[in-house]
Amino acid sequence: MNDSFVTRAIVLKRKNIGEADRLLTLLTGEMGKITVLAKGVRRATAKRKAHIELFNTVRCQLIEGKSLWILTQTELVADRSVIKSHLKLLRIAYHLVELVERLLPENQKQSELFELLNRALSSINMNQWRDEDRLTNAFEEKLLRLLGFGAPKDRRQTESYIESLMERKLRSREILK
Repeated sequence: MNDSFVTRAIVLKRKNIGEADRLLTLLTGEMGKITVLAKGVRRATAKRKAHIELFNTVRCQLIEGKSLWILTQTELVADRSVIKSHLKLLRIAYHLVELVERLLPENQKQSELFELLNRALSSINMNQWRDEDRLTNAFEEKLLRLLGFGAPKDRRQTESYIESLMERKLRSREILK
């Protein structure tokens, strides 16, 4: 018998596979970052299609498959479509999600990180990030501490420190400037 459970999750990443399926990278409080298969969500009649957009928080039911969790049901908890209508907000949200997606290993429980990102994305969606650099730096420092990396003493070195941990350049800051 397959294990199943219901959890809240933030959509970090998505990748189309096949004709109608999608691989999603989700951040949950209970299981951390996980990859799930959403079958049939790219069909025109799919009801879950709008729920599983980037940055949204959803309540979802997952069933354990052979190699991946399978997404069976979703309920939209927080719609963050406002982010996608402002380039500045989009850049900030992509940056935060890229950091979490790249630095957090799979299946590492991170309920505090889930709440941090959920609050940050909600405030970005409400356009409350007036001082983008200060708030982004604060998020980066909290993220590094939560993941046990510590933060560099000089804030100007945070980006290069993060890139050295990821062993690659941050794409979100380059793409949307």
